[in-house]
Amino acid sequence: MRLIDAEELFNRVGQIKPKNKQQYEDIGMFMNMITNSNTVERKGHWIKCKNDYECSECGGRNGWHYDYCHDCGAEMESNE
Repeated sequence: MRLIDAEELFNRVGQIKPKNKQQYEDIGMFMNMITNSNTVERKGHWIKCKNDYECSECGGRNGWHYDYCHDCGAEMESNE
């Protein structure tokens, strides 16, 4: 599964300039779908390895223990 930033998508769709009434209605419908979609919130933690940190959710590695994983988007609750 690929996670997306729903707020960023909403903002980008909102910048589209409709050329007719149908496009205006379609954009509005799409923006409602974004707003009303279910969300996935991943929680994980960093596992200290020899030279870096590994995400407990996806195994992605970072040189520093950030607040979230850059690979899967999991919010990090604590560090090991």
